[in-house]
Order: sequence, then structure tokens, then C-alpha cells
Amino acid sequence: MYAVEPSAVLGGPLPAKMAETPSTTSVHADISPSHSEAYLFTKAKDTIPAEVSGSSNDCLICETGPGGSICPWVCSKPYRSWPLIELVRQYEILGVRYQYEQLCQSLMESIGQDVSGMRKCGAAERSGRFAPRESFNRWLMERRSVMAAHVDPLIPSPTVRSLSAREDNVVQESPSASIAREILDDLPMKIHIGETSAETRGNILRFSRLLVSEIRANPKTAAALSPADVEPIMQWIRELQDGEETPCIPSANIGLNARPQSSEDSVQDSLPQPTKGKNHTNEDSPQTVDEKVVDVNPFQGSTKEDVYNTVRLARPVVERLYAEKVSRVVRQLQQISRDAANRVEKFCKSGTSSKETGVVNSPDASASRETFARQFKRRCVVPRGGEVQFGSVKWMSGRNTEFFEFTDDLNARFEDACAVSAPGQQNLSRKYAIKGYKLAQLWRRFALKSGTKGKSDSKSEVLCRKSLDAGCVCEGQGWRGGDWTCTCVRDLINRIRSVESIGPLFASAVFALLCRYHCICGCQNQGKGLQCAVPPNVLDVLREDLEVNCELFASPFNVYLDNYCSIFPDVDVMFGSWGSFFDPSFELVEGSFEANPPFDEVLMARMVERLLLWLRKSEESQEGSRPLSFCLSLPDWSNGPSDFMDLLKKSKYLRYADVIPEGKHSYLNGFQHFCHASDLQVPAVCGTFFAVLQNDAGTKAWPVTDTFIKRLKEAWSAYDAYDNAGVSL
Repeated sequence: MYAVEPSAVLGGPLPAKMAETPSTTSVHADISPSHSEAYLFTKAKDTIPAEVSGSSNDCLICETGPGGSICPWVCSKPYRSWPLIELVRQYEILGVRYQYEQLCQSLMESIGQDVSGMRKCGAAERSGRFAPRESFNRWLMERRSVMAAHVDPLIPSPTVRSLSAREDNVVQESPSASIAREILDDLPMKIHIGETSAETRGNILRFSRLLVSEIRANPKTAAALSPADVEPIMQWIRELQDGEETPCIPSANIGLNARPQSSEDSVQDSLPQPTKGKNHTNEDSPQTVDEKVVDVNPFQGSTKEDVYNTVRLARPVVERLYAEKVSRVVRQLQQISRDAANRVEKFCKSGTSSKETGVVNSPDASASRETFARQFKRRCVVPRGGEVQFGSVKWMSGRNTEFFEFTDDLNARFEDACAVSAPGQQNLSRKYAIKGYKLAQLWRRFALKSGTKGKSDSKSEVLCRKSLDAGCVCEGQGWRGGDWTCTCVRDLINRIRSVESIGPLFASAVFALLCRYHCICGCQNQGKGLQCAVPPNVLDVLREDLEVNCELFASPFNVYLDNYCSIFPDVDVMFGSWGSFFDPSFELVEGSFEANPPFDEVLMARMVERLLLWLRKSEESQEGSRPLSFCLSLPDWSNGPSDFMDLLKKSKYLRYADVIPEGKHSYLNGFQHFCHASDLQVPAVCGTFFAVLQNDAGTKAWPVTDTFIKRLKEAWSAYDAYDNAGVSL
């Protein structure tokens, strides 16, 4: 891994005459205009001069990034205001989430579906929700992959005025193909995979009846359908209903511009007839090259493969029937989201200055470093009790868990910040939990950014690094060989709390981090499946055999390797994140990396396109090709059309690909920072498509050998949740 250690600097705000300050790297350090006031940290365009980074005022500076592209991130907001900003953001995103549910319910009613009947047709798992499960969370993540500036780091809003252009010059938001596909796949109803195959078969047949009903209700739209789109799904439905007492397929004249058929028209009179006998397909039925019709015994049940096949064949018809209505919902959602983001930005501009909130200045950089270094050197730390109040955040300790709660009154703040209140916003969370050992790991990245010893480390930084050796984070080995270390997580937490210049800053940073990731998962933690992590022993194999030392899709909570990219760099940079994988300025030219992105079709396709672009550019470089390698852990969605899998399988850079079968491996829970130890291991709900992409130099540097493949498969299959260090804590 070719990277330089990231570092953190506590400093002051950028002075007005900063452009005149001499610097060896640049004349000045402008803040990137692509981000609004709603961001906590923003990337500076140039290196921060030493005179500025060492000043003592309201500003915080983090420097992070891969290799030679390390850049500073600057926060001019008082750190005590971070929790309030994140709660306002959560309040707004809950409102957007609630209004999305309302839009989906209106959509269901507009297409004439009986909502109460839908719950009986295999959609009972919605529990009163009408939006596709996790579709909103996927949309939030997919929108972060759009390479455009956003008003808000969480709420989708890629319409930002350019500061260097005319006022009316606005970047227009592209429509979200991801959420449109999620909604379309739920129409006319979601096919629920039942507990038994017979139940699954019944749900498929109910879907078929609803689809046929929609085709009959929209003769003009149906008449425009191509026979190549209609015939496969009709033939498939006929095979499914073979032996049913009440066939429901409409006339085959659909899509052929013929007269509308009455509801009494018979399937056998209108569609090409199947051959006599059970489960035989019609040889004259038009099918695409890759199409496969699955035989179904009418006296048995159906499998989830039948569900996938039904959805795949029905998609062209469903898109034609509902495309305009779904597009209208998406446009309304995007407008609601932009309005919410603008309200958050307005709040950040008007109500978070240190003068208005009474926030004290940040501590001096060098003084802070020396202070907490000396504090850690003390062998005995007097416990400060079960709870400590740092400004508006109360830090409480349980047996194995730490709690952070916002204790200030929010009513007046929200009245000023938010114009509209929705019932869904009543679920606002002000208190968050995190395991003690996870908090210790966060502190280690917060203090050291997980780097190794650098050439220019100060005495205090070396001192802190010794105190935070990995062996003393959660193993409780006590004092060793005359050295001083914390004896356990509890002692470490007491030491952090005892440093008055660092404890409040760390508490605010952790609360902001917990609140932000809670927002993207929903008030009921719906999005935990989108953050599942690759097991540690698999990453160990990748690190040992292919020298992988960076996760391209991780978070401060689930990162395992030394370096990582994450979805929220404006808050994650405090914990060592390199930034977003989809940042236009982020580019990898050398090294070995791992990618386990959120399982969203559109996002994964964009990721693969970007990886292939970097590999292609590495070979076209005039300086010669540098070794570049990517290990990918993706869902095996080969049972349907998949853009990202097509791109991978056709790529000349594909060096290895295999599918880890469903039921033969597990992932780490997306909520591993607070879930119970028994829930840490999450069985994979589908196969994992593992692939290795490399350029020629990467293949020479890190060859995929038989030994590596054997070790990799053993690591995937042998993962045990209780092998993870620190789980007992």
C-alpha cells in the first residue's frame, strides 16, 4: 500500500489575509466552492500554511488522503454546534422520508390498487409502509455516487450554484434511476417470498392477476407494447397457472394494435397454445437470446428463482404501464429533498456562529497535543463517575456500552429551522449507543488517524501512539515492560474524559458521527443490510497475500484495515477517512484495494466503471504502468440483468472471479458498533460474487495464486462472529 500517514491538526480559522501568507506549497488555501455551509468539514483547494494551522481560534483542520494527494479539510464551525446541526439534519431527513412514504401510498391509490388488499397479497412485510423496503436508504447512498456538488452532505440536493459563475447558473439534478427501479419492481405489488414454496407460488399468481388487471385497465398503453415484451411474460404466466381453476391471462392482442378484448375473452382463444402435457413451453413463443422459462409443476410450489424470473419478464410491461407515474413521484421527491437541504443550509448560516451560540474557542493545537499526552502518561486516573456533561452532550457509561445524549431544548431551534412538521419527525433520536471497544477504536483513529510512525512526529505524538497500541485497546494486558499503557477500555475512556481540552471535542465528534449514520439507516434501523462488512479474516487474507490496505467503501464504525474511503467525508475525516470514492478529485494510480459497496445496482455499476477507467489510465500513462489491483465483494445477481456484472465479466482486467454460495458464508452486521454479540454474524442472503481486477503490473506484483484462492475460500466459510477481537466487551 502506497500511502502517507494522514494527520490531524487543531488550529484556528483562516484569516482574511490568508492569500498573502507565504507557503512552500501554495500561496493560499481556498475552501472548495462546491460545498455549502451545511458541511462540517470542507476540502481546501490548497495546502494550509503552517502559520495558519498553528493558530488558536475557532477552526479545526484535518489532513488526509492517499499517497501524494493528501489535502487539508477545514471546519470553521464551533465543534459544540455539531450535535445541534446533525439533529436539525436528522429532523429534515425524517420529514423527507415520511413524505416519500406518502407519495408511494398516493401512487398505489392512483393505479387503483386496494391498499388493504395489497397486504393480503404477499406485501404484509411492509407493516403499514408503502415504499419499497430500504429503497429510501438505497436512494440516499446512490445519490452520493452522483459526481455533482450537493447542498447537503446527507440530504440529496445536487443543485448548487457555482460561485464563479452567474447567479442563475445551476447544476441540474439528474433523475434517480435507482429509486425509480425500486418502485417499479414493487408494482403492481411486491412478490413476497413466502415461508413455503406453495405460499410463494400463490403470491406469484396474485401478482399475475394484478398485472393482467392493469393491462386491461390501460388499453391505449398496452396497445403500444411490443409483442417481444408481452409474449414472454404471458407465456410464463400461462405456464404458472396451468391447472388453475380460474385462468386470468387477457387477450394476446395486447401490443398488436388490435381491438380491445372483453374480460370474457379466453386465454386459449387469444394466445398461442402450449403443447399438450404439463410444463411444456410453446416453441413459437418469441424469446430473447438469454431468456429462460423455468418449468413449474402446478401441484408443487415455486422457488425464489421463479419470483426473479417473473419480475424480469414483467419489467418491460411494468415500465411501460407505470413509467410516467413513477417519474412524477421521483421528481416530487427530489424537490422535497432539495427544499429540506436548503433549510438545513439556512440554519447553518444563521444559527451556528460561536458568537450566537456562546461556544468557546477550540484549544490551541500544540497545547492540546502536549496536554493529552501528559494526561495519558499518568498511571492513575480518577474515574469521573458514570456520566460527564460536555456542553449539550451527556456522555454516559454502561457496563459494556457508552451512551451519548443531546440534552439541550430543541423546540425553539426546530421552529426556526424547519417550516413543515410531519408525524415521521416525531421519531427524532437524541441518544445513541456504541460499544466500549468500538469507541476505543474510534478514539485511536481520531487521535492518530491509524497511521504508522512518521519521520516528523513530535515527542507528544510518539507518546500518544505508544499509549494507543492495539494490544491495549481491549485485551487488558496491563502494564508491560516499564512502558505505560491503558489497562482496558474503561481506563482509556476515563483518560479521554479527564482531558478537558479534548474530551468535549471528541464527544461532539462521536455524537455527530452516530447521528449521521443513524439518519441514513432510518429511525427503525432499516438500512443495516446496506452496511454489512466483509469478515475480518477475509480481509486478513487479502492483506497478507495481495497487500490490500485500504477499504474503498467503509465507515469509521466498520473499517478494519488501516485506510478507508467513506460516504460522509465531512464528518469521517476526523476519524481518518480518505474521503468519498466518488469524489471527482479522488483518483487511484497505484496500490492494492478492497471494495464492498452498498448493494445498489446503479451505484455498483458506477463503481465498476470508475475502477475500469483507473485501470485503463494506468496502462496509458507515459510514466509507465504502476501496479494497481482491486478486490471486489459484490452480490451474485446473475439471475437477472445486471450492468455491473456484465461490465466485470467482459473486462480484460478480470484476473479472478468466483461465487461464494448462499448459506456458506456470512458478513458482519452493519450495526456492529452497538448490536448484541449474538447478532454480529449475518448470513449472506445471496451468493457473493468475488472478483479481482488488475492491470499487468498489478498481476506481477500481486498474482492470484492457487494458494491465495484456497485461503480465501476457507476464510469466507470459516468466519465465526465470536472470533472478532473485543466482542465480549
